[in-house]
Amino acid sequence: MQTVEWFKEHKAEREAQLAKCKSNPGELAATPNCVNASRADSSSTWSARGGAIKVAPLSAPSSAAPAKTEGNNK
Repeated sequence: MQTVEWFKEHKAEREAQLAKCKSNPGELAATPNCVNASRADSSSTWSARGGAIKVAPLSAPSSAAPAKTEGNNK
């Protein structure tokens, strides 16, 4: 059995394993090598497309007053 990391590093073997899995999904789809090859492929595809959704960090306006906390109503 190969790991997800191994399949990420071995593209040709990953593609061959995925082709084998797709040729007989009823018997092979849930096997460890098919699952790991599929996860590696998804991860590699995601990374090639930018890897993550980029979101600007949240920040409070500099003039914001501190929030009142319960019990501190003075």
